[in-house]
Order: sequence, then structure tokens, then C-alpha cells
Amino acid sequence: MALSEERFQPLTASDVLVKAFALYRADWLQYLMVSAVLVIPVSLLQLGALQAVPETSTDPEVFSGPAIAASLIGVILSLIAQLVVTGALTRSGAGAMAGQPVSAAEGLRNGMTRLGALLLVVVLQALAVLAGLIALVIPGLVIGVLLAVSVPAFVVENHRGSAALSRSWNLVRSAFWHSVAVVVLAAIFTGIVSAILGRLGGESIAGRWVFSTLGVLLVIPFTALVTAVLYIELRARGGGLTAGDLREDLARTAV
Repeated sequence: MALSEERFQPLTASDVLVKAFALYRADWLQYLMVSAVLVIPVSLLQLGALQAVPETSTDPEVFSGPAIAASLIGVILSLIAQLVVTGALTRSGAGAMAGQPVSAAEGLRNGMTRLGALLLVVVLQALAVLAGLIALVIPGLVIGVLLAVSVPAFVVENHRGSAALSRSWNLVRSAFWHSVAVVVLAAIFTGIVSAILGRLGGESIAGRWVFSTLGVLLVIPFTALVTAVLYIELRARGGGLTAGDLREDLARTAV
């Protein structure tokens, strides 16, 4: 059967993670390069801001003015860098699933070019989850799962703003508990990895920086790939998605 006629099949929750691991293992160097090219420079800026504040200082003046501004700028730049990387990795994962590899340069170019629209999707997603958490914790968690594939819906299909959230909601709603299992399993795994690396960092600022940065570099690709695989698998459940369909979506949203 031709690749363009192959249909993706529904997967179990564990199989979604296994598939994400397989994609990661097959092209791990590129995924880490995509993460490193933005995450490491921004992390270095954050390290510089942290080292500007003495570890043992109790003087509130030390934590005001330029130090606080530098820290805030570092956090904002870190979030933007992770957003671009997530978009790039999501596209790379979808391309690998479609049999059409996406280069690191192409993925990053797509992520940076479409950053504004991607940022809008993520902000709306965060606000929706926050509203649910403020009302009651459980609704917030439910909303978080229902909106879990909003980013792939934008990256692959170009659903923008609230349309990306609606697309995710409709896809996840049809297999809600399956999606919950995927999200929980992925969160447990990434949490364990991050906790182990965090402990290895010790007490020094430099040590914590090295291992926290390593944790981000390792975890972001896996999280993006899990989300991409879940998104494609949910589309397959709903309408017999083929590799050819996915390649057409990627071609249409290329920049």
C-alpha cells in the first residue's frame, strides 16, 4: 500500500508514549539541537542574572531594581524560547509521522515566523485553564486535558486563536479518558526525570543551572512528541487520517 494511502491507527495510552519514544530515539540529535539552539542561550542569561544576586544575601535592596528586571526578562525570554522550540518540535514530530522529515532549520523557522499566532493560542489555553482552576481545581484540570492538543492543531492545521482550542476540545472530547491517561503518564515520566536531574544539581547556582537546563533540553522534545502523537492519533480515531493527509496539512502550513 502506498504511503499516502496508509491510515493511522488508534493507539492505547501506553502506545502513544512508546511511539513518542521511538520518534525521539530515531532522531534524538536533531531534537536536542532544536531545543539547545534557543534554550541554552536564554538559560545562560538567566544564570547571569542569578549570579548577580549573592546566594546568602538578605538585603531586600539586592533583589530590587535591575536584578528583578533582569530576572523577569530572563523568564519571559525563556518562555518565548520554549514556545518556539515546542512549535518546531511539534512540526518535526508530525513530519516524522507523515514520512516527511522536517529539518531543524525548517522547524525553527516555522516556529519563529508563526510565533505571534502560536503565542495567542497558548495564552488563550492558559487563561481557560486558569479560569477553571480559579472556579474549582477539577474543572481546571479537565479543561487542561481538553485543550492539550491546541498547539498541534495550530502548528499542523493552522487553526488560530480560539479555533485551535475548539479543535482540541472536539478531538479530546471523543476520547477523554484515553487522553487523560496519556497526559498523566507523560507528566509522571517527565516529572521523575526533572526531579532526578534537579537533585543532581546540588546546592550551587551553577550546578542547579546545568542540570535544570539539561532537564529542559531532554523533556521538551518528549513532551512535544507525545502531544503530536496524541493529536494525530485522535484525528485518526475521528476520520481515518492518512499520512498523505498529514503531509498536505504540513505543506499548507509551511513558511
